[in-house]
Amino acid sequence: MYRDSETGLVFHHGVIARHPFAVRAAQVVNFIFGVLYVLLLTRLVLAYVEARTVPFVQWLNQVTSPFFHPFNGIIAEGHDPGGHPIAWSIVAAIIAYGLVNALIVSILRAVNRPPVEEA
Repeated sequence: MYRDSETGLVFHHGVIARHPFAVRAAQVVNFIFGVLYVLLLTRLVLAYVEARTVPFVQWLNQVTSPFFHPFNGIIAEGHDPGGHPIAWSIVAAIIAYGLVNALIVSILRAVNRPPVEEA
């Protein structure tokens, strides 16, 4: 991240922003959603392999339950040709949270975009 002292603009990976707060806020949002993606993907894999209900699986289900609950049952669960269950509701939740993540980061970038200087 580079800040131009004359204009006050911040340059971060080729993106121009007015204030470093927006860059950091986007990074924090991406980190939080990244943690959520990892937890939901772990839950998806454990559901696919039909993991036993050990303390880790119970903890993971408890932690991800508030994020998964709105999507539970939205799509019928299926099975692959090998008979393993596929939790389509978790896949729908991951896609929905991905869209929300992209929307929030886009809003942060749009709000903080510097005005275009006309020649």
